[in-house]
Amino acid sequence: MSEPVEPAVTARDSFLQDLLATPALILRRMGAPLLALMMCFIGGAVGYWCVGLANGRQWSALDCIWMAVISLTTVGYSEAFPLDFAAARIYTMMLLVIGMGVTVWAISSVTAFFVEGHLGLFFREKALEKRIENLSGHTVLCGLSPVSDRVLVEHRASGRALVVVDPRHEVAHALRDKHQDLPVVVGDASSEEVLLRAGLQRALALVCCLPNDRDNLFLVVTARQLRKDLEIIVDCSDETSVPKFRAAGASHVVNPSFIGGMRIASQVLRPHTVAFLDAMLRSPGEARVTEVVLHRASAAAGHDIAWLVEHGGLQVVALRGAGDTGFRYSPPPDAALAEGSVVIVIGERERVSRVEALARPKP
Repeated sequence: MSEPVEPAVTARDSFLQDLLATPALILRRMGAPLLALMMCFIGGAVGYWCVGLANGRQWSALDCIWMAVISLTTVGYSEAFPLDFAAARIYTMMLLVIGMGVTVWAISSVTAFFVEGHLGLFFREKALEKRIENLSGHTVLCGLSPVSDRVLVEHRASGRALVVVDPRHEVAHALRDKHQDLPVVVGDASSEEVLLRAGLQRALALVCCLPNDRDNLFLVVTARQLRKDLEIIVDCSDETSVPKFRAAGASHVVNPSFIGGMRIASQVLRPHTVAFLDAMLRSPGEARVTEVVLHRASAAAGHDIAWLVEHGGLQVVALRGAGDTGFRYSPPPDAALAEGSVVIVIGERERVSRVEALARPKP
């Protein structure tokens, strides 16, 4: 049975480049049969030389190699030396039987690799490209790291569509094992072509988690040129780089070291509050804290907080109007809801989904 192909959309231009970029796959699929075939040719030639030597014949190395090749390939060319004694004929019959089996195995493995493996990968790529073309409002995640891995897990848990961009082919293999239906674009995230393959023009947000700030900065500049209205979130390792990212066009800059220090301080100063937030943000249970953005044609637009609480079943923790720069905490029941309003709610997934349905456009 052939191995399933990778759910990856490559950014390489030719089949040869794709082939050379996957040496591990080549060794895994074709290494054993090709090695066995090579050993048959070498062993066959050595065997002829030994048989001849044991029977007083001084056959040259080239003649022995020639006999092994024409025997295993069954081309039917003339013999380099006469097989006029029993030992040579018996050895030739054994070589033909064993060699033909190994040859068929090697040829079938190579054929399966190209036809089933890469041809299947080609059709899978085309299918995933079409699937990415149909995505809208998704997140493009560039680079995989411990930080971005959490981004991926949270997106999967919330049901938000995600496309991963990473230049490492082995990452696509690893993601295939964990997430069978996750589209991955293999290529340089700072390339406009690769970002467009990931559907950046229709994406809601871009998350930059490349290995260093320099690469992330170049990615931000490239993405901002493609989309002026794109939400760009950057994983920044150096606090001094924050102003540079903002000047380049990043919407939000997250410094894990700074957040980690704040988290430790909060654990000391406000342990119960931290425990509550952890339960909301990290618990595998049903409770969630989330934001809901009201669409112009939604059922909730034009009503107030009291209406949303009555029909959605959740209290609104905070509200930010379409033109506001900050949140109003514990907003009054008569606070108006309009297009672009953002409400923060806490509750069970089922009720959160109900509120989100009220915020979406009417069918």
